[in-house]
Amino acid sequence: MKTITEGKATITVPQETKLSKKAEIFYNPVMQTNRDFSIAVLAAFDRNNLQIADVFAASGIRSIRFLQELPKKKIKKI
Repeated sequence: MKTITEGKATITVPQETKLSKKAEIFYNPVMQTNRDFSIAVLAAFDRNNLQIADVFAASGIRSIRFLQELPKKKIKKI
């Protein structure tokens, strides 16, 4: 297992030597910039009480970051 910190989120994932669908938990570090932009866009979006479906959640890092990095009033539920 290894601990990953991204933004304000910290998660523990199995230590994999390569990305694979067969991994117990899928975490793609290449997508960090995409997740950073997602947070910036939602922060700038002039609306609160959003209901978000994170359909390809895998490790859940995006949703965890949304909850930790966006104002509480921004998200109603994920």
